[in-house]
Amino acid sequence: MSALELLKAVSWLCLLNHFPAPILEHLLSVNTLEQLASTKYPKSMERLFQRVDLCLRLDRPALPQPLTVPPSALGDPAPLAPSVNPRLSQSLQSALADEANAALQEMLVVENFYILDAVVTKPRPNQPRATGTSSISPAESSQRIAVIYTPNSSLCFGTSHPRGPLAVKIRHLKILGYTPVLVTEQHLQSLSEKERTDVIRGLIFPEDASETQPKVEHVGS
Repeated sequence: MSALELLKAVSWLCLLNHFPAPILEHLLSVNTLEQLASTKYPKSMERLFQRVDLCLRLDRPALPQPLTVPPSALGDPAPLAPSVNPRLSQSLQSALADEANAALQEMLVVENFYILDAVVTKPRPNQPRATGTSSISPAESSQRIAVIYTPNSSLCFGTSHPRGPLAVKIRHLKILGYTPVLVTEQHLQSLSEKERTDVIRGLIFPEDASETQPKVEHVGS
């Protein structure tokens, strides 16, 4: 197996939350890194290294010895953010128009790797008030909803189950304290503006969703 094939294999194993120590150690050995460096780390290779690095840092696998990806292999980690999705943006703003306690941020980059279409910060439902003997920090009292526009190709065929890179993105967002919400092509393209707004409001504020709103599915815990 060539050094590049090894890198690809390790990247996919990390996606599956599987971290075989001997293979990781071989990939991150000086000899293998020098072989890969001779190709001057094209963008595709840097992306693979960035994924391995992110999985090692966030998933924190139990390894015989700590392993890290050297900065020289990571290149420029910041992805190019795509433009705002107009339909999604309009529906989000409409859904939050009457929510004074919710804040909307659009097109965020998390960990210099994942692009989020939006993050909605809102008070946690049924959050107990702080008393004289206990205090609740702003982070503990608020919930961060990560809104992700999801093309059908990112889902298992005929289902709403994420696959591949989307699945690991959701896994990592949960580790980072976000609540992922998937907005699919069906939500944006097959519904009227009012229906889109109602669906997105139900996804972000499920505690307020009424029985009259369209049925929506949430990313499993």
